[in-house]
Amino acid sequence: MDQVDVLVVGAGNAALTAALSAAESNVNVLVLEKAPKEERGGNTAFTGGVFRHAHNGKPDIMKLVDSLSQKEWEEIEISPFPPEELYKEVMRITQGKADPVLSRTWINESYNTVLWMKEKLGIKFVFNDVFTLTDLGVKKFRGPAVLMAEGKGIGLSTGLFRKCENTSNITIQYRTQVKRLLVEAGKVQGVVASVNGASIEIRAKSVVLASGGFESSQELRMKFMGDHWSKAKVRGTKYNTGETLLAAIEAGASTFGDLSDCHATPIDARSPDYGTLELTDKTARYSWMFGILVNKEGKRFVDEGEDFGDLVYAKLGKIILTQRDATAYQIFDKKTLHLLEKRYSTFPPITAQFLDELSGKIDIDIDQLKKTVEEFNRNIDTTKKFDPTIKDGRATRNINPPKSNWAQSIDEAPFVVYPVTCGITFTFGGIKVNEKAQVISKNDSPIQGLYAAGEITGGFFYHNYPGGAGLMRGAVFGKIAGAEAASFAKLH
Repeated sequence: MDQVDVLVVGAGNAALTAALSAAESNVNVLVLEKAPKEERGGNTAFTGGVFRHAHNGKPDIMKLVDSLSQKEWEEIEISPFPPEELYKEVMRITQGKADPVLSRTWINESYNTVLWMKEKLGIKFVFNDVFTLTDLGVKKFRGPAVLMAEGKGIGLSTGLFRKCENTSNITIQYRTQVKRLLVEAGKVQGVVASVNGASIEIRAKSVVLASGGFESSQELRMKFMGDHWSKAKVRGTKYNTGETLLAAIEAGASTFGDLSDCHATPIDARSPDYGTLELTDKTARYSWMFGILVNKEGKRFVDEGEDFGDLVYAKLGKIILTQRDATAYQIFDKKTLHLLEKRYSTFPPITAQFLDELSGKIDIDIDQLKKTVEEFNRNIDTTKKFDPTIKDGRATRNINPPKSNWAQSIDEAPFVVYPVTCGITFTFGGIKVNEKAQVISKNDSPIQGLYAAGEITGGFFYHNYPGGAGLMRGAVFGKIAGAEAASFAKLH
């Protein structure tokens, strides 16, 4: 093929923002998508479309959301969440391990990037309906995950593809799998790819890798994360199998972050083994904090009220994976059923008027479950008022594990149960980049002509993950990678 200016590998949020950013510099851009057109978009289409960004409260958010009346704005409370607060949150969640330079880069650029996506790319944003609760008719947003793309991940992916397809200097090629990077004289000159079984060379002045992690490869999960990860279900695309990551490492890229760790959440145990575009993120089960979580032995094994869901959910799947058969049960009673997010409707609940009736309906030690519930109910501090909109301090006493907030007795029929398992979303480890999205070699210098963004990169998340940070990180570094790759191409 003739040489292109900028070659982008992947077609998710990070890849398409990179392509669109590069195209703003009037270079020609070729996007390579491994999937067929009908399955395009990487993990982006499977997300809730939430963006976690710094902001100064309602004035900033009003620039991002259209078509709300003055009365509607009056019924919304938005507390400011400046960059320094978001940085502290990320460091707390990752136990201080997140790379400070990379973290400050995506955090400091987060608001301007979302604004760019709205004003330049035509992405529409609406209020996040996943982790938001309404109190007395007022929607309260306490943190940085205020907005999501209209139509969630599908809407975001559709909007980015629409913009790319309407941009004359961007071409998208499907069913193309990158096998190897072309490196000559210390500079990346393109890729070797497979198209319909045939091997071809695609020359480029610069290359952006944005093809996701390796979570969909059972082989690589077992290699890097351990044999028990063979049991995990994949929440997203089946095409993120790590070939590009391995190609980058073979070309001299340094790895960074924890290759054995990942974003893994509770999903319905009846979910398919891989994500589908019909269900997307609707298999998620994120309202566990309003009930109890027990394993097949009938015992609780986590603090269900440790923190707000968007700050805990990404590590909970890993904990569930360690339970027998990688299965657990979220149990609620009548008092909190109205608080379950609407995604619970994708599979029918298992219900009972008495706990004994669950015997035979779920695989659990029913006698131990009854003891667990009795002990839990007996040890709730009822002097604190239950309030789902704040960390209410309504906790248990003298039981292990505790429940630190939102403890409500499980004693009012109907009892409603959802079986859950571990759904892996994306892997945390990857290749190393700097704040300019340049890929760093094993000798700690930038590899000429090679850039990366999104889930293929490491050093951003460890142990846990704040909801909406992945799309935001991908968009910020996609935008940076595209601009830097275009600048490099123009000079070479």
